[in-house]
Amino acid sequence: MDHPLLNTWFNGVTAIGTGLLAVFAFVGLSTWRQQMYGQTKLDLAIKLGNAVARYINSMQDIRSRLNATNLADMRKRYGKIRAALERSLTTPEIIWGEEIGRIQTELESCAGYLFSQAAALFRLFEKTNTRFPTEKEADTHTELSNIVYGYSDYDDDGKLDEDKLTARLRTAKADIDRIVKPHLPKNVSDV
Repeated sequence: MDHPLLNTWFNGVTAIGTGLLAVFAFVGLSTWRQQMYGQTKLDLAIKLGNAVARYINSMQDIRSRLNATNLADMRKRYGKIRAALERSLTTPEIIWGEEIGRIQTELESCAGYLFSQAAALFRLFEKTNTRFPTEKEADTHTELSNIVYGYSDYDDDGKLDEDKLTARLRTAKADIDRIVKPHLPKNVSDV
């Protein structure tokens, strides 16, 4: 079977088969790469949403436990929470851009706001510890307590009037949800 025409035919079939194999491999690898990239974005979206939710829940937990004697301990605890959030946001910021960094800054600003308002509230406690507060001090106490402990109330129209900090945290969470939602499956409504 050493016929030149047959050898040429076999060589041609082999060359075509090798070419087709290379095309199929390229298409398969491209599809696999796109799928992996999509899965990575999905995983990041879920991790990002969960990290922000954990951060906000931890902030609420700190608010519920905060008092004058444990303010320093709560600041240390917040440092750990902040570090975990920062680790979780590094890769999403690279992929989705500066808006993630802006939201991280807002979340960290919320914590600074909480601790500054708590310090002001505890200073007011000390100031009015031995006497009745003035009307202005009582109003300030109420406003600071609402912020520090997350008290919300309803206004005269029956609409929920959230404290400033809760509203800021809710806005940051909504911003994160808006960013990650396009990367989640259609049947997932919230991370």
